[in-house]
Amino acid sequence: GKNYARYGTDSTGYTLAVKHELEIIHTTLTGKLEAGKIKKFTEYTVKEENYKEYKWTWCGRYVVPLGLLTAYYLENSMPDDNKIEGHFIGYSNSIDHAHIPVEDLGMGTTAPANMNHWVGYAAVGYY
Repeated sequence: GKNYARYGTDSTGYTLAVKHELEIIHTTLTGKLEAGKIKKFTEYTVKEENYKEYKWTWCGRYVVPLGLLTAYYLENSMPDDNKIEGHFIGYSNSIDHAHIPVEDLGMGTTAPANMNHWVGYAAVGYY
């Protein structure tokens, strides 16, 4: 009953959605840890009027800010030469890469990957 395909489910919509995900990653998760950038991540992903609803679907919409804020406050309690930065490693999703077979592990498919439903995988290293 919810429309999570802001840009549509065709190839143009997919391209725009990936571009949007990369914008979120590069503007909020990379570079120097800053409270404002962490807040911006939440503004991208959580509806202001209801924190329980997605603004942009991101499974880590609560845990990502929690972890980053923890690192932010820890680093601010340490000497200045111990600052953490987010470094973009890569991005892929369940559409642009082949599926990893896991049937032998007893794991089943949780949801099909198609233009109506896919998952993005952001890789950012903090050091």
